[in-house]
This record gives sequence, C-alpha cells and structure tokens, in this order.
Amino acid sequence: MSLERAIDEAREKYPTLSRGQLQKKNHALYTKIARQGDLNKLPLASRYQGNPYKFYTTHYPGKTRGEIYKIDRPLHSSLNYYNMLDKLPGKKIIKKKVPSIIINYFRRRTSNNQQAK
Repeated sequence: MSLERAIDEAREKYPTLSRGQLQKKNHALYTKIARQGDLNKLPLASRYQGNPYKFYTTHYPGKTRGEIYKIDRPLHSSLNYYNMLDKLPGKKIIKKKVPSIIINYFRRRTSNNQQAK
C-alpha cells in the first residue's frame, strides 16, 4: 500500500480522528503511515481549537491569571503565546522607576573606576 493510499484510507475511515486517536484505533495503519512517510499529513488534536481564550471563558470564567497559572499551565502558556493574558482579570505588574539619584550614583562610580584604570 502506498503512502498516499494509506493517508486517504485514514481520512476516509477516520475523518475526525487525530494522530494519537488513530494510533489507538488502528495501530497498523498508523504505523504504516509513520514508516512510509510523514505523520504531519494527519491532523493533530487541539485542546483549544485555535482559540485558548474561548476555552478559558467556557472552562474557567472569572479566574485570574495567577489562578490559571496554578490550575492549567499549558492554557496559561498558550494564552501568553497568543498575547491574550491581558484579557484575563488580575494584577498588572507595574515596573517602578529607579530614582535618578541611584542611577547617577552608579554612573559616577563606574566612570571613576574606569578613569582609575
């Protein structure tokens, strides 16, 4: 059986299955495709189906970023990857400015050290 024929068979018999599900359902067909060619031609299972924010709103409504980080780190990572963490409630980290007195002190100190060398 050729690779294209094996992939067509997988798509016809199991159109909604992902690679992992195909491996469990028909291991022989999965192995044949894996040995002959590229498993990338078979679909992957997607927990969030391309929209992690929608998954968040249906499964964890109202949870803060910190709570999501503790409960479901892959979801937090996916939201971070797609720049959607700002949509979640939670504290925003505000970077404090360093007072200019401290900056000037270190500038003078490093410039004095360089002059001494």
